[in-house]
Amino acid sequence: MADGRWWALGAVAAIAAAGAVRRSGRGSSAEMVYRRQEAEGLLVALKQKRRHYGYGASTDYKDAYAFDIKAHHADPPPEVEKTLPYEWIAENISEYATNDLEGFVEFLQERYPWIGREWDVKGAQGGWLVLFDPGRVLSELENALDCFGPDHVRCSFRGQSPVHKKQTLEQIDKRVAEAKQRLADLEAIGGLVREAVRNFEKWIEEPQAWEYTLERYERVREQEGDEGEVPHEEDEEDEDG
Repeated sequence: MADGRWWALGAVAAIAAAGAVRRSGRGSSAEMVYRRQEAEGLLVALKQKRRHYGYGASTDYKDAYAFDIKAHHADPPPEVEKTLPYEWIAENISEYATNDLEGFVEFLQERYPWIGREWDVKGAQGGWLVLFDPGRVLSELENALDCFGPDHVRCSFRGQSPVHKKQTLEQIDKRVAEAKQRLADLEAIGGLVREAVRNFEKWIEEPQAWEYTLERYERVREQEGDEGEVPHEEDEEDEDG
């Protein structure tokens, strides 16, 4: 009897070990729960990057990420504020901002090739830079999670456990790796954007940033003999007529 009991217990242990091997090869229930939680966490994080401006919610393009580019402290030197009309100051700042932003986006596209060639500026005053991801990492991860159900359920003396095919696990692992890299890139881009905004604000405070505009303003005043307003095209047409 003792030998029989020993043999029976040994057989049960062997069966359990074989089941553990099969589960480890395809993914155990605990491992599957962890993988899904990890993927869902990454999906939430990516959507938060998208929701900064809400671009993804207002268009069919989910894979778009918005960054705050508002310059709150872009103030010219006091002597410039005393000399130039407000319209000239606003026009100059807007022109600098447009040129700087175009160069900055080109820099980002070179550093992060996944950024689409098309980009956008949104907001009432153009305070949000929107970058597109043609690779659709967010959408692909979401699609993979939608399909992340067990291929079948295995029953044993331990109960039921989901079984996932190797192909399913490889697909999830691939999408998770892509999402991790994309999220890391977006964090880095956020830092670069903040640095670019600070540099822009510092440049606006420098007198040399206004030298050409001040010279142009003085020429206009001398030529027009007015308060320094830029002559409009319709005014010139009236004079010619």
